[in-house]
Amino acid sequence: MAVGEIIGRADSFEFKMRVLDPYLKRGDYVISEHDPEGLVLCAVKNVFKEKNKGSKELETIAEVRVVGYRDSAGVKRIPKNAFKPGAVLWKADSKFIKRVLALSKPENGLYLGLLDGYPDLPIELDLHKITTKHLAVLAQSGSGKSYTVAVLLEELLERKVPLVVIDPHGEYASLREPNDEPRDSRAMQKFGVSPKTYSNAVEYSVAFGENKLFLNGFNLKSQEIAALLPSKLNSSQVGVLYEAIKSLKKRLSSYSLDDVVREVEAQEGSAKWAIASALQELVDADVFGAPTPLNELVKEGQASVINLKGASLETQQSVVARLLTDLFQARKFSRIPPFFLVIEEAHNFAPERSFGEVASSRVVRTLASEGRKFGLGLCIVSQRPARVDKNVLSQCNTQVVLKMTNPNDIRAVSASMESFDETMDSEIRGLAVGTAIVSGEGADGSLCVEVRPRRSRHGGKAQASQELHEPLLKQKPRFIKAKQSLSKQAVEAAGLTVHSMLEHRFWLAETRQGSLLLDAKYGKIYCPSKFAERLVALKEFKHASDLSSLDSVEAIVFNEVLKRRELFDHELPSCNSLVKFERATVASALEALVNAGWVRKTRLGQINSYSFEQTKLRFAEEKNAVATEPAAGEPAMAFDERAAKELFEPFAAVESISLLEMPVFVAATPDMEAVIISGA
Repeated sequence: MAVGEIIGRADSFEFKMRVLDPYLKRGDYVISEHDPEGLVLCAVKNVFKEKNKGSKELETIAEVRVVGYRDSAGVKRIPKNAFKPGAVLWKADSKFIKRVLALSKPENGLYLGLLDGYPDLPIELDLHKITTKHLAVLAQSGSGKSYTVAVLLEELLERKVPLVVIDPHGEYASLREPNDEPRDSRAMQKFGVSPKTYSNAVEYSVAFGENKLFLNGFNLKSQEIAALLPSKLNSSQVGVLYEAIKSLKKRLSSYSLDDVVREVEAQEGSAKWAIASALQELVDADVFGAPTPLNELVKEGQASVINLKGASLETQQSVVARLLTDLFQARKFSRIPPFFLVIEEAHNFAPERSFGEVASSRVVRTLASEGRKFGLGLCIVSQRPARVDKNVLSQCNTQVVLKMTNPNDIRAVSASMESFDETMDSEIRGLAVGTAIVSGEGADGSLCVEVRPRRSRHGGKAQASQELHEPLLKQKPRFIKAKQSLSKQAVEAAGLTVHSMLEHRFWLAETRQGSLLLDAKYGKIYCPSKFAERLVALKEFKHASDLSSLDSVEAIVFNEVLKRRELFDHELPSCNSLVKFERATVASALEALVNAGWVRKTRLGQINSYSFEQTKLRFAEEKNAVATEPAAGEPAMAFDERAAKELFEPFAAVESISLLEMPVFVAATPDMEAVIISGA
C-alpha cells in the first residue's frame, strides 16, 4: 500500500512527499523506486501539516532523506540522479531495511538495542571499530547516558575485552548485581535478555572501601609532581619544587610525597605555600604509595572500575592524570594487554581549553590522538559536550547521542558528527529517555536505537531521582577527629595574629558535589570555605535558621542545585523534582536563593547558570581517635545529632553527616578582621 508521493523539488539526497498514510511518523523507513538504481531506502525526517494551495484544507507533508541502496558489490550508495516528483513511496519491510543498513549480525557484535519502531531489528555495533577507533556517549543528565554506557560494558565483558572505567560517582560497581527491577522484566522479554551478574567487574576505590587503589608516590621527578597539581606552576614555584626534590635526592635513597611536602615547607619564600597546600591534599587522599600493579587492573575479561566518589575534583583529576599516564606507558611497551578505557564526566578531565587546563587534560588528549596506535580504545562520556576538549571529541569516530536541549552542547555534537544535519537538532531535543542516535563507524549511517534493558542492576543517577540512600535520621553518623597539620607559626607567618587555638566541633554534611560545614556550637553554616594559600579561612557563614526558613519551593530548588555542579535555566523543565511547579514559580525561588546568598547566578550568553560554591574539606584523621563530648563547663552544642539531621533531612542531596572535631585558630588580620583558621 502506498504511503505517499514525491512533490515539489526533489534531488538525490532529500525531497518532500504528500502523506497518504495517516499512521506514518517521523523515523519510519520508506521505499521509492528510482530510475535507474531501482529500489532505494529513505527515512522520514519530519511530518507536518500545511494548507493545500487553492484550498482551505490541510494536508500532511513529510520531509524525507535518502538513505541509499546496495550495489552489486554490496556497497551502500546514494543515487546520482534526482528522484522524480510524482513517484510513489511505500513502507519499507524489515528485510529490505536490514539489507540496506547492513544490520546482519557482525562477528562479536555489541547488542545495543532495537531499531526504534522496528522490534524485529536488533542493532549490534561493530566490536573492532568501537574498541579501536574511539567512541563518545553524549547526553544531558537524566537521559540514560550512564545506563547506555553500562549496556555497552556488559557487551564488552561478554566478549572478554579488558576494561578500565573512570567512575567519578560510584555508578558502575552495580555491574556485579543482577537487574531485579520488576519494571524491567517485561522489557527484558521484548529485547531477549535476562538478569545476570558480572563478578569480573572489580571496584577500586580512591576515598573508601576495602579494595583501595594506590598509585606510585615514591621518587617522583619534579615534572611528574607538577603534572599532578591542579594548576600550572609559575617560575618561582617550579624553582621551589626543583630545589626540594634536589635536596631530597642528596639525603635520601627513596622519598615519598610526604617527604616532598615537608621539604617544600622548609624552602624560603612565599611561593612554597600554594605547592605545599596542593601536595598536602594529594597526601591526605591516601592514594600515593606502593602502587596497585597495572597488570592487576588490566586483565582479559575484567572491568576495573576506578571509583573516585568522595575525593575532591582536583584530587580526582590528579589521580586520573597519574593513572592514565602509567597505563599508557605500560601499554606502549606491551607490559599490559590492549584495553578499552571509559572516562565518565569527561568534561571534568579534558575540559575545552577556554575553561582552563587541569592535571588530566594533557594525558587525555594524548590518549585520544595516539592511543589507538597502541591498542588503547577510548570512550568519552559527558553530559556537557560543549565543555569537552574539541580535539578529544573529534577523535571519536562513533557517537551515541541521547536527549540534549542545551544549544551549545548540540553545536558541539554537530561539529564532531559527520552525518549531522539541521533536522537532527530537533530530533536530539525530542528523543525519549533511553533512545539514542548512533552515528559513525560503529554503525552504518545514523540509526535511532531503543537501548535494551541492562542485565545488571542500574546504579546511576537516572534511577536515583528518588534518592536511594538511607534517610539521614536513620543513619549512624561517623565521628572524626581531625589531625592538626598546621602550626601556630605557619599561621603567623601568613601575617595573622593568633589569639587562641580550640578543638571545635562541626557537623559535616556530604553531597556528591562537596561539603556543607555546620558549626555545632553556634549554628553557623560556612558556605563556601575560603582558601588562603594552604590556610582554610572559615569567613563567610549563614545562620542555620536561614536554611530551615526556606519555603518548600525554595528548598526543593536549592536541593536540585546541591545535586549538580551547576544548574542552567533551560534545564529546569527536565528536572523531575521541578516539573510540578510553574516555570515562573521556580524562577522566583531561584532569584530568592540568589538574593539570600545561597546560590550564585552567572550569565553565560543567553543562558543563566546557578551554582553553589562548595568544596571538599581537606583534613587527615588522627589514627584510632574519635571526637569527644564537650568538657564540663564548655558551652553545650546548639546542634546535637538529632538537630543536625533534622536540619539537613529535607535536602535529599545530602547523603551523610559526620561529627568532625577539628583544631581551629582564632586569629585576626592586620586590619583587625576576625577570622577562624582550620588547623587540620
